[in-house]
Amino acid sequence: MIRIKGDVRDGTRIVVPDSGRYRFVYREGSYSTYPENAPAPKGILTWRTAIYAFRNGGPTWNGQDIRQSDAFAIIADTGDKATLLEVETAAAGSQTEVEITAGDYLSLVGVDGYSYYSGNPGTVTLEWFRVTYS
Repeated sequence: MIRIKGDVRDGTRIVVPDSGRYRFVYREGSYSTYPENAPAPKGILTWRTAIYAFRNGGPTWNGQDIRQSDAFAIIADTGDKATLLEVETAAAGSQTEVEITAGDYLSLVGVDGYSYYSGNPGTVTLEWFRVTYS
């Protein structure tokens, strides 16, 4: 299992032990783009499960946003929702498969939309495993 905290700007790094096709499966959790002590304005959707994976480097930035076009893979992106329960229900069963080479590393990061991450509550848990060998 991999746990990606919503308040870590550079994400969580994993090293790929063997070449092959890997499946990433959403298991639980979400994060908010607003701190717990500063609730979002009414009508703003803040809960997410989206995890961007960057291969052999960290996220690339376009001003305050992470550049989605540079992501190697996007995992469990259900869009923004109003509540933790709503986004977790939407993400249930989400999975992504990608080919990865032994020794590569992935930086997995929750996407905030701003460069300031320190107050984002929540964690997304993914399971990953190899489904085919290269």
